[in-house]
Amino acid sequence: MGQQEERIQFKGVLQIYEKDEKTDKWKKVRENKNMVVDSGLLQILEAIRGTYGTYADMKYFAIGTGTAAPLPENTALGTEQYRKAIQSITRDDVNYTLEFLGYIGTTEYVGDISEYGLFNASAGGDMFCQVQVSPTYSKSSAVEINLKYYLTAARPP
Repeated sequence: MGQQEERIQFKGVLQIYEKDEKTDKWKKVRENKNMVVDSGLLQILEAIRGTYGTYADMKYFAIGTGTAAPLPENTALGTEQYRKAIQSITRDDVNYTLEFLGYIGTTEYVGDISEYGLFNASAGGDMFCQVQVSPTYSKSSAVEINLKYYLTAARPP
């Protein structure tokens, strides 16, 4: 009898939506894949083990203007500019996905967004993932945006 090897992979995608003032509808303006960094992989293991405490409790998103590509060993964004509590986290049991929804109002942050991360603290803390937003998204004071981060667990093909 042969031994079966089981693997699980985690994939993340960030989608940025801006609200159209005229139609009051949300329009997707960016979609970028992410990297679950080393500390994020450890957070997953701790959550499975049941000893995570607040370690794997991702309740904050951060955006920044750093332009370097994400690396597995990164523990912070390159140039963090803004951090806020996640508005909601939803689990999709059919697609094995978590959706983290972040919202930025018209005057909460104005400037470029070239990186995104999930964190377990309102300052500092452990970073779960890092996304390079490309091309850079420039947010004006006339626009409100939703940042939807999807984390999916799957068996590799």
